[in-house]
Amino acid sequence: MSIGEAHVEVDKHGQACTAYDVIINPNFLTTIKESRVFFGFLMSIVLEGLQNKYEVQIDRKWALLKNKKFFGRVDEQRMRKKALIQEVSSQPSGRIPEEKTKEPRYVLVREPETGHPEFLIAEIELLGVEKASNLMVDAGEDRLVVSTRPKKYSLDMYLPFDLLPEEIGCQFDVSTHVLTVTMPVKPLDE
Repeated sequence: MSIGEAHVEVDKHGQACTAYDVIINPNFLTTIKESRVFFGFLMSIVLEGLQNKYEVQIDRKWALLKNKKFFGRVDEQRMRKKALIQEVSSQPSGRIPEEKTKEPRYVLVREPETGHPEFLIAEIELLGVEKASNLMVDAGEDRLVVSTRPKKYSLDMYLPFDLLPEEIGCQFDVSTHVLTVTMPVKPLDE
């Protein structure tokens, strides 16, 4: 959907009015035109889009032009060529097959080794991963999740201590293909 700039048109009573051009994929429009519910929903989205984009109040009464695709003139608009949503065909089983991932080899070390640790350090071997931008690392208070793109590796582990997530640091060594995640541990309450 593309919402154009405001321009002046003349309505059916000969009065000047403000008009906005809204361009919608014709295939989508044909699909939803048969359902009053879906078409009403689309019109709600269009009206909300106009109000949000141009910060104007719009009367919620609307009418669909019969036998006309537009009224007045239509200004040129540019649409993105690349679709933001990709349609996929359903599989015979009804499920989309998941890509095969494997859990990488890793070592979890605590510093210091005895007593309550100050840090947990995870060294994760990710052979075949060439750069850090192919990694996604997510750490919470007691969990570490690492995945790669393409989906070759996936690691999801719960940790034995609560962490300070805002202080966690990561470093990926491209020569050894090892991701090091340094995770400060919450100190014990005294």
